[in-house]
Amino acid sequence: MEDKESKRPFPPEKKISTLVHLAGLKAQEGVSFIPSSGNADGRLGDVVLISPAYNITAEDVLTIVDRTAKVVHSVLG
Repeated sequence: MEDKESKRPFPPEKKISTLVHLAGLKAQEGVSFIPSSGNADGRLGDVVLISPAYNITAEDVLTIVDRTAKVVHSVLG
């Protein structure tokens, strides 16, 4: 969200979920997200979905969390 105190989502024009998805596809990150928007009210609200394999290991989870954090920080600062 753009403002944590008021819980105001980013405006749709910023396309945050798309930016996160595209940043994740870069070779140095190597993680793919499913971007979506409009989750707060049909227009506002960004989300990225992560769909690992059913046989994911604990080590895989840590790798995904680490890469996801790096991508989000690279987009949002």
